[in-house]
Amino acid sequence: MVDAIIAVDASADTEYSFPNGSALRTTFERAAILEQNQDVRIRMPDVPSVNGFINGGLNTRPVFFGCNDTDTPIIVYVPNYPWSYASNVSTVSCPVIDQEPSLTSSINLPTSETRPTASSTAVCEPSP
Repeated sequence: MVDAIIAVDASADTEYSFPNGSALRTTFERAAILEQNQDVRIRMPDVPSVNGFINGGLNTRPVFFGCNDTDTPIIVYVPNYPWSYASNVSTVSCPVIDQEPSLTSSINLPTSETRPTASSTAVCEPSP
């Protein structure tokens, strides 16, 4: 049995190439389709729509989904966000850019006190 899933989202969905939560939402919707059409039960907590992600700022900080649901694993959603560096650069761009600041920004999120405000700290998203 899986108790937790860490979902790191480095997609480039927004105007400024940051994630908008659509990858996790699509996975949630696919799980629902599999259960409905093929009788395959994938235990997954509720995940908000893309608008819910953006309007709630859930694409700007770590979020725990399923905290109060004992039937599903907790999903720890960690979106790419400029914690200490504008990390919204393509890794396929030429010339090759220095990736160290981008990686350091990812490490700073859980380990550093450089987070800008209390609103950027991890939250538990309650199930509806």
